Amino acid sequence: MGDGANVRATVRAQRAEEAASASRWLREGAEPAAREMAAAAGRAERAVVPERGLWVGGAWRPCAARLPVLDPSDGAHAGSVPAGSAADAAACVAAARVAFGNGNGMWPASTGARRAAVLRRAAELVARDKPRLAALEAVDAGKPIEEAEWDIDDVAGVFSVMADHAERLDSESATIKLDLGDDGGDFSSEMVSEPLGVVAASECACACAAVGPLALSYPILLAVVCGPRADDGCSPCAMLLPVIGSVTPWNYPLLMATWKVAPALAAGCCVVLKPSEVASLTCLELGPLLAEAGLPAGAFSVLTGLGSVAGAALAASPDVDCVAFTGSRRTGAMVAAAAAQNVVPVSLELGGKSSLIVFDDADVERAVQWALFGSMWTNGQICSATSRLLLHERIAPAFLAALKREAEAIHIAHPLERASRLGPIVSAAQYAKVLGFIEEAKREGICLLCGGGVPAGMPATGYWLQPTIFVNVPESSKIWNEEIFGPVLSVRTFRSEEEAVRAANNTVYGLAGAVITEDAARARRVVQAMRCGITWVNCSQPCFCQVRVLTHRRAVRLTTLLLSAAIADPATRVSRRLGEA
Repeated sequence: MGDGANVRATVRAQRAEEAASASRWLREGAEPAAREMAAAAGRAERAVVPERGLWVGGAWRPCAARLPVLDPSDGAHAGSVPAGSAADAAACVAAARVAFGNGNGMWPASTGARRAAVLRRAAELVARDKPRLAALEAVDAGKPIEEAEWDIDDVAGVFSVMADHAERLDSESATIKLDLGDDGGDFSSEMVSEPLGVVAASECACACAAVGPLALSYPILLAVVCGPRADDGCSPCAMLLPVIGSVTPWNYPLLMATWKVAPALAAGCCVVLKPSEVASLTCLELGPLLAEAGLPAGAFSVLTGLGSVAGAALAASPDVDCVAFTGSRRTGAMVAAAAAQNVVPVSLELGGKSSLIVFDDADVERAVQWALFGSMWTNGQICSATSRLLLHERIAPAFLAALKREAEAIHIAHPLERASRLGPIVSAAQYAKVLGFIEEAKREGICLLCGGGVPAGMPATGYWLQPTIFVNVPESSKIWNEEIFGPVLSVRTFRSEEEAVRAANNTVYGLAGAVITEDAARARRVVQAMRCGITWVNCSQPCFCQVRVLTHRRAVRLTTLLLSAAIADPATRVSRRLGEA
């Protein structure tokens, strides 16, 4: 317990020092002094991309077919990853099946304390390897290096928190005796919790199906307001899925994979991870790291390759007991259909188009910082990004002037530069998609407040885009309704609370939302009225793995929960204390 607590305490101390607020995140990259310090410190060392095979059964499996890794900052070739085949997918699943056995394999049969020890050691090893892992994330996904380092801190934190949950299993009874009443006679009945099998985790942006994410753990004073729950927390329990297939996204490659992998391992499941072909480097490194931590061979495998080949084979495997997927609605529908052929349960997270509502009593300067942080963090590539801003008309002129000023001050630089606050978009395909949204909005005559072009001084071969803000955006437009996944913010004004809530709820998604107001009663009304899984009050984007995230509509459809037997929370509300900076 002590080692895990130490890891979490270290992570929290680093977070308090590095990112005390959204304002500091933006300003420390924009201030001349910060840029001079960053220049003096130089860039972080560019990662050497190792030539890996597939991680199967606790060892590297050779794979002749390769996929190129392109550095999004300049489009240059940085390395390659294996292009796994259907046969490779079958080998990963077979290794997981052997490791799980009939529930009597070394990992599922181990005590919670034993699993906790492995997960805590994994947290320590992640912290040890943070510089190398963060540098790989920067070259693979275009993340500013400090963001990437914070992500790796959070990966360590997830393993540590899940270790605590694993340890709790030893004190929880796996058997519940059922009262049959007078009709029972001489009969007795018991309900037994046990592992279900192999989990396939597959990638394309994500929320953990079981216990909710730890994404950006900032040291903000939080109050969590939850509905009634069926149990006492997020502890892994209930029927465990022996073999879980997990498909995870490219925007938080290692962190979002860990959201799925760590809770599944804590519960005794075996996992096959299929990371996005766009960003797979750190996920491959997780295999040997977990082996070093003491995870038995076969309990975790990494299958890289094209989603249409390796991912499709994993989703359609009859030997996988659950598929957890994060990505687009279209691909999610195909994954669900493939798994349905084998009647395999699926958890899906299919994106978002979330709104931030700013009322006229808000502190304009503070609210501007949160509006930009909520939409531009991770280069705008977050499924829960508050990429729709609903602004009270009374403060609109002053707010938009400040918004433009601050957006144009965000420091755009190479991801390895310490002062960088906005890096390139992850790939050529995603870049073209985002530019397509911008050009269509221009053709529709929507007013462009700022951005929309390539930042000065950036390589023409890279995938660079200025922070882009459109105002007076019609509710019928594509940029208001569709997930763009780039540094693009759409703004509308409103007159009444009812109008704002209606506009925020007018979406096929239901992942997240936010409200900024000094009126506590209003904040609670709006939180209750917004139909989304997580709502931020006087902030945007802080997330914690201790907080469960359930969503409405098409953002996530859960046909199974990886770990939790019954979650009654209708939604999770995370609030910044009113009036605090």
